Amino acid sequence: VPIALKGSTARASQLSAPPQLKNSALDRLFAEAMHTGMKDYEERLLDIKSELFTAARGYLDSLPAPQVLEVGIGVGPNLRFLGSDVKIFGLEPNKYMIPYLEEEAARVGLDVQVVHGVAESMTTIPSESMDMVVCTLVLCSVTDVSRALQEMARVLKPDGRLLIIEHVRGTGLTRLGQRAFSPLQQLLADGCHLDRDFTDVPAASRLFDVSGIRAVQVPGLGLLSD
Repeated sequence: VPIALKGSTARASQLSAPPQLKNSALDRLFAEAMHTGMKDYEERLLDIKSELFTAARGYLDSLPAPQVLEVGIGVGPNLRFLGSDVKIFGLEPNKYMIPYLEEEAARVGLDVQVVHGVAESMTTIPSESMDMVVCTLVLCSVTDVSRALQEMARVLKPDGRLLIIEHVRGTGLTRLGQRAFSPLQQLLADGCHLDRDFTDVPAASRLFDVSGIRAVQVPGLGLLSD
């Protein structure tokens, strides 16, 4: 469900010292999987992402010195949609993602400041400091969706924008499959819930204008197609 709401030397540098975060073989394997196993998924989402980020760029281009925070930046698949005139901060709890993020930042020629932390507690990000928050395929794995959204609202400037893309609970046989495989997915994919229902979460948070919400189905993605 896409939701569009209210430098010359590439590098990915740390903005702050990391708190106590997970450090396990599963984290390492998950980072490798995100680096090597998401190409088909990203290709199938290319048209959707291009449309949303083109609109986002229109907003950012109107600002003198735009700042963007990507929550769960991972290996950096969205960097190619952002320009060099944007100051990019990347929130990421998995330290094994960072080398892949650095590689992608170098490839597209962007600077990224890495902030170690989780979506539910972005304590190192000042309030009302970001012009846009980007969050793609992250809310499926956070422990508290409402708290994560509250934090995103807190760090956004009053006229800021939130851009979200998320897979959601399907219907019929897709829902049954999601329910059956979700426990295994949570174990292997950093807590990802295949069957999490986001239908009322943004509206219930009362934090954003949700008029930009729309649902799409992406063929060929199996249990992640909705």
